[in-house]
Amino acid sequence: MSFGGYSGQAYSPAGDKGRFVLPPLFRKAVKDSSDGRVLCLMKHPSWNCLVGFGLSRKPELEAQLDREERITAVDTRNADQAENNMRFTDEALGQIATMISRARELALHAANATTSDEQRASIATELDGLRESLLGLANGRNASGHSLFGGQAVGNAYDIDPVTGAATYAGTPTLDLVEIGEGQTIQPGMTGQDVFAFTDAGGASTDLFAQLASLSTALRAGGAGAADAARDALTTLDTGFDKVTTAQTVLGSRMAWLEIMSERRVDNVERITEERSVMGGADPAVTMTRLQEMMTVLEASQASFVRLANLNLFSMLR
Repeated sequence: MSFGGYSGQAYSPAGDKGRFVLPPLFRKAVKDSSDGRVLCLMKHPSWNCLVGFGLSRKPELEAQLDREERITAVDTRNADQAENNMRFTDEALGQIATMISRARELALHAANATTSDEQRASIATELDGLRESLLGLANGRNASGHSLFGGQAVGNAYDIDPVTGAATYAGTPTLDLVEIGEGQTIQPGMTGQDVFAFTDAGGASTDLFAQLASLSTALRAGGAGAADAARDALTTLDTGFDKVTTAQTVLGSRMAWLEIMSERRVDNVERITEERSVMGGADPAVTMTRLQEMMTVLEASQASFVRLANLNLFSMLR
C-alpha cells in the first residue's frame, strides 16, 4: 500500500486486544495528511482492497469540483452554440431539398416533347428564381451572424460574379470541431461543399448553382437541344438532391449525439451539486469518504463513456 510517502503493509495482524494496528510509519503518514489521527477508508471500485486517504485531500477534491464546474460551463456554452447553428442549418437544408424537388419537376416538364419553347423559357425564369433563392440560403447566417455554409470564413459562403452571375465557393473546406464535454467533439454544421458540390455524370466537379444556370440557358435557347438538356438535368438534380439528403442525415445524427452529451452534462451538474452538499457534512471522515467514493465512480463512468464514444459506430455518427 502507498499512502502519504509510506509504502508497505497497511495493517498489522490483530493483537491481544482484538484490533488491527497501523504500522508506525503509516500512522505518521495518516497524522501528517489528516491534521490528527483520522484515516478515511473506502473500498476500491475494482480491486479487492481498501483505499486510504486523509482529510488533507479535501482542498484537492474542492479544487477538482471547481475545475469540473468551469469545464462544464464552457462545454455547455459550446454545445448551445453548436445546437443553435445546427438548428438553423437543418431548417435551411429542408428548404433546399424542397427547392431541388421543384427544380426537378420543372426539368421533367421541360423534357416533355410537347412542351413549347415559350413554355421552356417560362420554366427557365422560374429556375433562375430558384437558383437565386438557393444562393440566398447558401449565404444564410445563424443567430450569431456566422455563415451557415461557409466553414470558418468570415464573409459569405459564395461569391457571385456581378457580370456572369456565376457562384464561386469562398468558404473554407472544413469546419472546426467544438468541444462538448468528456473529450468529445462535434462539427457544428456543414460547408457549402458538403451540401451543394458534387460530381456530374461525366465525372467532372460541379455544383447545384452551375447546373441550374446551365439548364436555364439551354431552355432559353429552345429547340431540340433544350429537351435533351432537361433530360440530362434530371440525373444531375437527383445527384444534387441525394447530396442534400445525405447532409440532413449526417446533421441529424450529430444533433442526436449532442442531445446525449447534453443529458450527461445535466447529470454532471446534479452530481456536482450533490457533492457540494456532501462537503458540508458534520463528520469530516464520513464526508471525505463518501465524496471520494462519488469522485471515483464518476471517473470510472467517464472512462467507460469515452471508450464507448470512440467505437467506430459512434465515430461515424459524429
